[in-house]
Amino acid sequence: LAPFWHSVNIELPAIGINILVGNALGYALEHTLRSVFREQYARRADQELAMRKEVGENLRLVHTIKGKCGTANSLAAGILACFQRVRDEHAAHAVQLMRRMCVVLEEAEWWCEHRQLFVHLELGTYTSKRAVCNVYALLTKLAGPEFHVHECPAESCVLDEAVLRLVLDEAMSNARKFGNPEAQVEISTQIEENDGAYMLMLQVDNVNGEDVPFLSTEQCARVLEADHTASGVSAFSDGVGLAGMERAATAIGGRVWLESYATPARAQHTVLHLRMPVDRVVWRKCETTAYAEPRVQPEHEASSVAATAVMIAAANSSQADNDWQQHPLSEQSR
Repeated sequence: LAPFWHSVNIELPAIGINILVGNALGYALEHTLRSVFREQYARRADQELAMRKEVGENLRLVHTIKGKCGTANSLAAGILACFQRVRDEHAAHAVQLMRRMCVVLEEAEWWCEHRQLFVHLELGTYTSKRAVCNVYALLTKLAGPEFHVHECPAESCVLDEAVLRLVLDEAMSNARKFGNPEAQVEISTQIEENDGAYMLMLQVDNVNGEDVPFLSTEQCARVLEADHTASGVSAFSDGVGLAGMERAATAIGGRVWLESYATPARAQHTVLHLRMPVDRVVWRKCETTAYAEPRVQPEHEASSVAATAVMIAAANSSQADNDWQQHPLSEQSR
């Protein structure tokens, strides 16, 4: 408003000037903010593009290393097949070295696959790759002497082996680290069917160590959260391993959860559960023994069998008498 010493006719132009100045300042400030936002968005897009380019280069390098390891492993398997036919001390030693080399190559190949899996999970671009897998053979191969693997009801099935191995590695590592070294770790598998869809249920049950606390239901759920390092629970999770395992299972339509229970003997157990989809299940064949019902012999068959038995006994007695006469015993032997 104009000062009191000015006339009223000046108020309207003053109000118009104030509105124009305010709008101009507002438009200028908005233009500045929009320019800063565009610059930040463009910078962020460039950074993301550079990161994706770098990740793509790393993935290609990892894929190349994985392919070379797989090729070397195949060549080593062929050399093993040739050496196994040679019976020589040096050949036997060469076979042992080649087997060890195959194990190292398999570990390197799995590390590459493990790296690819985690990178795709971080980018949100992971696609499940399923293949035929003998679950019991895989569990037996990965488990050590401290694990007891129960037989799987399926001979083979089609599943995402990378996710299964990831969960197994993490579960067995935690079981060795936090479990009782004097107790065996129980690994069991089941296959559930629901409306034609099959789900593999994996359980890794281990007895807790003496200094390992008993986890409540809430703590079992929290240790699977990303970046969770709360006191009392951080011993079970560094915020990376278990969270990545749970993320991988969720990406393929599965689920991972923990459970704790105590036995009447006051032994505290921690169980890791995995539920993941499978296809084309080939069930394991169960060996069955056929039991024949006892057959009642008719009366004429029974009498015929009895007469035959009497004739055989008489023939044997006659043969024994002949042998006695042909080879008499001496008085001393008698």
